[in-house]
Amino acid sequence: MTQSNEFTLPIKMSIHWLPKAMYIFGAVSLLVFAVLLYIVTHQILFSAVFGVFGLLNVYTIILSQATIDVDQNTITLFSPPRGTYKFYWRDLRYIETDRNTYAFFGDDKHLVVTLAFVGKRKREFYSFVQHLIKERRCEVRPLSSKLLMQKNTKIN
Repeated sequence: MTQSNEFTLPIKMSIHWLPKAMYIFGAVSLLVFAVLLYIVTHQILFSAVFGVFGLLNVYTIILSQATIDVDQNTITLFSPPRGTYKFYWRDLRYIETDRNTYAFFGDDKHLVVTLAFVGKRKREFYSFVQHLIKERRCEVRPLSSKLLMQKNTKIN
């Protein structure tokens, strides 16, 4: 465990409970509405449209189970159903950010994490990244929209 005045490692972050609750409410509401619409109108097309949006909300619920783990050696993104991604700090060359999204770049690899809906420990993460920038003397660049996918960091 590494400690500083501003952060304590490891840092584990996940999606805040409020967006998760909204996704669940949306999924249930849309699916119930789809069924009721079919019962009342017997129109499969309209029911199917609401059903598809309900299923998209179910997929969003699954995606919201993602976690970000940060320790002194790595950052790991567990993102069901897409997989687990790991970036080693020793590989860090530069960081791109807009303060909500961070892209960590190494030689021929990068890992992107978005913190927009993260609940607790976001400030500790910011402090750790500032520590990392100073310690590794890495360059910080504005976030480029072309590289918001993971590259060569998937471990399963």
